[in-house]
Amino acid sequence: MHGINTVFADNGQDGLRMLAANDIDLIICDFMLPDINGDKILSAVKTNPITATIPFIFLSAFADADDINKGLELGADLYITKPFSAPHLINVVKEKLAPVA
Repeated sequence: MHGINTVFADNGQDGLRMLAANDIDLIICDFMLPDINGDKILSAVKTNPITATIPFIFLSAFADADDINKGLELGADLYITKPFSAPHLINVVKEKLAPVA
């Protein structure tokens, strides 16, 4: 879709397994997952030297300023709130995946 290959996980544990088994260029993660909160996923990503530089975007219904600041302070590259527009998300993903000139 839009020239972007994607993989999806139903929960945090599956997401971490997919991360270990695939060449992932960008992570979009909800803050509230059925098994692990997104902050723990972000921590696992950022503390692993192999995955630490992968751009990480929170996509969450938690939309007040404290939630957004918490996500960014934890190390997320971006925090997008729900509801969101698909064109906006696609543009953000393309921007994050664009090679640095």
